[in-house]
Amino acid sequence: MAHLRSVEFDTIAGGQAIISLHFEQPVAFKVMQTSNEYLLTITIDSSAPTALATTRSAAPAAIVPTAPPPVSRPRNRGPSRVVPRVVPQERDLYVLRLKELTPGDDAARTSFQRSDSTLLYTNKVVLDEREWHELRLGFFETEAAAMLVLDDVRATFPDAWISIATPDEQARAKTQGSPASDKVSQANASSRQAQTLGQQTMLSDERVTALLADAKSAIVRGDFEQSIRIYTGLVQQTEGSQRARAREFLGVARQKNGQPALARTEFELYLSEFPDGPDARRVQQRLAALAATPTPPVAQVAVQQAPREPTGWNYHGALSQFYFYGADRTGDDDVTSLSQSELLSQAIFSASRRGERFDLLLRGNVGYLHELDDKEAESQGRASYLYLDITDNELALTARLGRQTQHRAGVTGRFDGMHLGYELWRNLSVNVTAGFPVDSPRFRASADHYFYGASAMLTDVAEVLDISVFAQQQRIDGISDRQAIGADAQYHNGPFNVFGLIDYDASYNVINNAMLVGNWRVSDRLTLHGRYQGGAGPFLTTRNAIIGQPVNTVAALLESYTEGQVRTLARNRTAQVRSGSAGVSAQLSPRWHLTADINYDEYGSTVSSGGVAAFPASGPQYVYSGQLLGSSLFKAGDTVLFELRHLQSRDRDANTA
Repeated sequence: MAHLRSVEFDTIAGGQAIISLHFEQPVAFKVMQTSNEYLLTITIDSSAPTALATTRSAAPAAIVPTAPPPVSRPRNRGPSRVVPRVVPQERDLYVLRLKELTPGDDAARTSFQRSDSTLLYTNKVVLDEREWHELRLGFFETEAAAMLVLDDVRATFPDAWISIATPDEQARAKTQGSPASDKVSQANASSRQAQTLGQQTMLSDERVTALLADAKSAIVRGDFEQSIRIYTGLVQQTEGSQRARAREFLGVARQKNGQPALARTEFELYLSEFPDGPDARRVQQRLAALAATPTPPVAQVAVQQAPREPTGWNYHGALSQFYFYGADRTGDDDVTSLSQSELLSQAIFSASRRGERFDLLLRGNVGYLHELDDKEAESQGRASYLYLDITDNELALTARLGRQTQHRAGVTGRFDGMHLGYELWRNLSVNVTAGFPVDSPRFRASADHYFYGASAMLTDVAEVLDISVFAQQQRIDGISDRQAIGADAQYHNGPFNVFGLIDYDASYNVINNAMLVGNWRVSDRLTLHGRYQGGAGPFLTTRNAIIGQPVNTVAALLESYTEGQVRTLARNRTAQVRSGSAGVSAQLSPRWHLTADINYDEYGSTVSSGGVAAFPASGPQYVYSGQLLGSSLFKAGDTVLFELRHLQSRDRDANTA
């Protein structure tokens, strides 16, 4: 309904991401953040109707369309309704592809005629500088009508299948096609002759490998029609495992091209021809997935999002277990001592439910490390994340409760707590975050170390700018640990995407983090990106004072130092860091991809105090790198990587290849 052909997700520098939407025709679109900051809502407007598509994003993302700039549309639309789609006079119709003919041979055409209003004609196919002709029978308004006739003609043409005829092909057929007569019996009498026509020499293995690679590249770049043509030719000119592979991926290509019924037919043909093939189970799964996917109606299109329908719980998960063993050999006596004997059990799971009003999502990544060597090490539990998402769709309110990770609105990473979001207006939302910082998955939170803060986000300013501001207070062992204020902004206009952030600590009067990331997609084949980041390393907090000290808490330091002295120790343990990068990514050809980058890093010095020695400055370090990536060069699916890397720093130069 949205004329959406494919969606691509690309990660770029600075933890950013790009979502690219490729459409079959020019569309107007609008992107906005919902009350749940982990969801993006993309509104597509191809004419008068509008379809809504929602996608999840694990990182700040820019939408890069392959269509003209958005057109201003009125925001106050009418109530949700269903509008009939106007059927154009010229459109694609279904057709039966009966068989392949030897170029110039029309014997099969004269030997098969029908007594209905269908049209029998020859269609020329040109693929990779090779030409052949196909005998086709058409035309059919619906796929069901074509399927009924397909069952009738397979007695004569067992390899017939359903295809699509464009308006141009229909016009050519009407100029040279012959209407039906009642000579069906002649077709049965001449079936052996018709089946022998068009037989061709099987392709060489090298040629098949090259064509498979071309078909795969066509799918990757979204040219599904080209991939269908290649796979169709391979089905006719290969046998054995090569034919099986071509048949399977012909179904995949048809599925991606929005032809689920034709894809289902290809998968069924695969299973009937190769029931015991090595990939039969995978094809059965593809077929089952198609059967479980509802087919959208053709004659109507929804103007707005369909009414919410509750769903049951959906569960996904995985369990794993690893055993780690280590031994040390000492001296000349070859004595072995056990240094490690551990059993790590881990579970990753999710459960979700969509309700009339509330949406629920439970996610977890937890584990337990059991020490089998009963020496000094202790068994420990681990939780990378374990949280519950609750979305109230009526109030535009979201909540995330539990162990989670966040790197925005002043939050610096993993914590146990809550994050609440509320959408005041369409483009304005406010958020409240509070919790207890956690250093790593194996640590428990401490009630003596906590934070709370708030943020506000204004999106779609002048349709190109998103702005967020935040403030946060963090305390540890009764004194201030961090007082942060800051903002971030993202500019997105067509192929340009720029993201900037500043995090300032008011109590220490220092910029903890200043970052600017830019990305410019010059074309579908060329992308330029750059990044600069500066600030404190690590983030300046009062807790930095325990670095290098024989204690583990700030409270223990306060027994020997005043609060001001502890804050001075924290400053002295913190350095200034700077880094930057610039690069280019280019698709040289369907099989070759080039990337080139320049990276810069510099780490400042620290100050000696409290019995802890100073660290000297690292000086600037530069890394120049280039990668040339090739795919499907020698056989389908292979990868070849050439890389050059030059490191230049104050004390060494190094080259790797």
